[in-house]
Amino acid sequence: MARNINVVDFATLTVTTAATVVSTLGTPPTGAKSYVGVLEGNDIRARGDGTAPTTGAGVLVVNGSEIIFDQGEFENMQLINKNTTASAVINGHFYNVEASVFEGAN
Repeated sequence: MARNINVVDFATLTVTTAATVVSTLGTPPTGAKSYVGVLEGNDIRARGDGTAPTTGAGVLVVNGSEIIFDQGEFENMQLINKNTTASAVINGHFYNVEASVFEGAN
């Protein structure tokens, strides 16, 4: 069965030096089931286990990486900028389909 993939909204998520939940960085619009973006400007760290990442602890995501969040991660995933002097942003789109569609597991 073919899926009707639609962009719900565009969002720039600015990742600061304070650990922040994804939905606080950019409020997911109604109907959004995933977010796909590209990290620009600086490396960040991420944690989805309920513990805030630090500049030295968490999954390292390097500048230029594609980032995909599923709907459940909007409220659970926390991000932090590794650098206090350089900005880090994720530019991308919210979509009406699950992240697995973009990860090849549809």
